[in-house]
Amino acid sequence: MASLIAEPGSRWRIEFTGLDGNRKRVRLGRMRDSAASSFKERLEHLLEDLAGGGPSSDSRRWLDRLADQLYARLGKMLPVQRRVSVTLGELRKQFMESRKGLESESRRKLEKTFDHLVESFGEARLLREINGEHATEWRTWLEQPNRRLATVKTHVGNARTIFAWAVKSKLIVESPFEHQRGGSTPSDSLTFVPWESVELVLRKIKSPDLRLRVALCRYAGLRVDSEPPRLRWSEHVDFEGRMLRVPCRKTQRYTGKSVRVVPIDDRLLSHLQLRHRLKLADDDRVCQIGKLTGTHKATVEASIKRAGVARWPKLFQALRASYSSELRANGVPTDFASKMTGHSAEVDRRHYTAIPEKLLQWVASMYSPEKQAARKAAHRGVESVGTVGKNPDAERRKALEIEHFAALAGIGGNGWEMGDEGLEPSPRSANRLENRAIQDVGGAESGALSPILDPVLLQVIDRWPALSARKRRAVLGIVRASVGKVRAQGKRQGTGESRTSSAVSAAGGLTQCGAGRGAAFGRGAPGVFPERPVLENL
Repeated sequence: MASLIAEPGSRWRIEFTGLDGNRKRVRLGRMRDSAASSFKERLEHLLEDLAGGGPSSDSRRWLDRLADQLYARLGKMLPVQRRVSVTLGELRKQFMESRKGLESESRRKLEKTFDHLVESFGEARLLREINGEHATEWRTWLEQPNRRLATVKTHVGNARTIFAWAVKSKLIVESPFEHQRGGSTPSDSLTFVPWESVELVLRKIKSPDLRLRVALCRYAGLRVDSEPPRLRWSEHVDFEGRMLRVPCRKTQRYTGKSVRVVPIDDRLLSHLQLRHRLKLADDDRVCQIGKLTGTHKATVEASIKRAGVARWPKLFQALRASYSSELRANGVPTDFASKMTGHSAEVDRRHYTAIPEKLLQWVASMYSPEKQAARKAAHRGVESVGTVGKNPDAERRKALEIEHFAALAGIGGNGWEMGDEGLEPSPRSANRLENRAIQDVGGAESGALSPILDPVLLQVIDRWPALSARKRRAVLGIVRASVGKVRAQGKRQGTGESRTSSAVSAAGGLTQCGAGRGAAFGRGAPGVFPERPVLENL
């Protein structure tokens, strides 16, 4: 127990038994009675903590608030950590020295945050003198009328990082910005840019380097300034494997994130091949331009105007976000898509999601009378083999709507057919697909449904993404068996009516394969297409 002793002139001293068993004495100086009593209580807690192995967080905070002279007196009697007096200017030097590997843009933002801290607190201000109330006042000072909220949250997030590092380095006991909310803010003006519009713009850009830079942002999701200048033909571009190995300096300090792999699709391949043909023999750089300047951005904006395309905000970030949104819209799992773009799934969702305008229009028309009628017809199933339907036009439109999302959203123009591994891109365009559907309706001689309009087939396509690999192989086995049976019948009859060019049309032709349409998989006649109750069990 500690003893509090009053001295003349409102002065106090405190006596206590130290950890070595000897009686210690510390003069507190002049203070109020309540302050002296509080000091005695805190000192007793500190002695208990030191006897148990070390000061608690509450005791460390109390010690940190003591005046330097009193702390020094107490430090002579007890094994407490030597106080480190670090100013804001010294913290700036130490912190930036520890962040040498950061990108230039990240360093610039941190330096700007330090500028605001120094402007408000002063370069000679001791870190321990800045408390939570000061941090709140600093944030209010940042929220000037002409400063955007996203900028304020960025600087507050940087201040949290800076002072958390100071706590970890034991320069201060606790961070005054611990309870301040900051960080990056999702953009409210991010626009999806269709690749067809980008192609129109690329045709107006004369510089091959600048043209490739825009293509890399839209067709591979590269960070416009940090990643393209580091690409090398010999190390990072694999034309044979159609892969692009992107060095990521921004995330290289994290394990496994120094390089990411991005596929080279046909859109990007043509631009890479053209630039490769133009390269000098001894130059291995993919992009000759380093960091883009205002002149480069003005050139892109002028090309947008000449192409007759609407100017989109966030010039290059929108291209990168469009690539990320395109991957996820095309069915690429979010984890894989985020690996290709170099972000976490959460960052992709919050900051790189742009909705195509055509998708919004398509969703708005989902409950039109024609589409509702087509859905009801598909779910009712086929009542008779020889009935095509009361509204062939509506059913044909329904068939075209199950084209891949890419065709609907302006992302791609190819249809989808059933291949060896599932629904795969078909070289046929949407127009050719519609023409084929019309021909099938007009040329059905046996009263069977057109393959592209068969409601049972529509159910299979709707349920296909949810099927396991085993069930997909079972469906493909039925399709192949049907193709063989129909072709054999055609050869025996000497006609070519049963020939088919795709597994989708063969699947539609399964309705002509004989009795037993309601049989389950594995039973009934070979090649019989399952009825609706079987589909619901898939």
